[in-house]
Amino acid sequence: MLHGTKAFHHVTRAGVIGHRITGAFPKKPFLASSLRTGNEEQHPENSAHELDVQYARQFVSCVEFDVEITEDGKLVVYHDNDTQRVTGKNLVVAKTDLASLQRLNLGFWCAQGYQDRHIPSFVEMLQACDRHGLAMNVEVKVNDPARLKQHVALVLAELQQYWPKDNPPPLLSSFSIEALQHAKQSGNPYPLGLLLETWRDDWLNVADDIDCVSVHLCRTLVTAERIQAIRKSKRDVLCYTVDDLADAEALMQMGVMTVFTDRLTDLQQLQRKYDGNSPQAKL
Repeated sequence: MLHGTKAFHHVTRAGVIGHRITGAFPKKPFLASSLRTGNEEQHPENSAHELDVQYARQFVSCVEFDVEITEDGKLVVYHDNDTQRVTGKNLVVAKTDLASLQRLNLGFWCAQGYQDRHIPSFVEMLQACDRHGLAMNVEVKVNDPARLKQHVALVLAELQQYWPKDNPPPLLSSFSIEALQHAKQSGNPYPLGLLLETWRDDWLNVADDIDCVSVHLCRTLVTAERIQAIRKSKRDVLCYTVDDLADAEALMQMGVMTVFTDRLTDLQQLQRKYDGNSPQAKL
């Protein structure tokens, strides 16, 4: 699917559950974790360490994560605009330099042994994914609109420099249509995904304009009619965030290709089912 792209997952917090991807995007539905697993595993979310843990437990085959820009023009893997929720200290990512951000402790609230973890740079996360042979969905999270073009250019430059050419090409996604347009205009070689938090009646025009290969919907936006329309346009439907097993299975039966979840362990049985038998095999 996804036109020869490759797989991804949700690192927003960093990690995923799904097929072991060695080629293009899987032809069967799979689950992706938003890595809020700190709540149930007592590991710091959004860290390269959490990715290592999930990989070791065979939870991960591909990852999705958010990339933000710092005050000094560096890239970090982080979800929120500020650091209060995860580190206990309130710093705005776009107004703080990389060194100061990496002195913060992601695991200050975690179980013993997981308390000394820092916010990873984009390069560190690329290296972790490469180390484990993981495919990626990189979300360009525009946390400073005035530097949008710089942000996109940095993401593309670091991927070109640090992501091995023989690895699966990452899927780049964003809620920012301007960011996706700029990526396309910059000669971006990677497939693009359109993220929607609210429904747009002009989604097809937007998707065609940026030539995206997937549309990522908030769970509350999903209807059978919308899934059918997106798939009719030869694009995959991805859905976030789904923590109920029955709900996740119903979405996959409707035609959603990937479900993002904060509850990896709860939904593992669904992944095992689809590893052996896809409800979309005949679609």
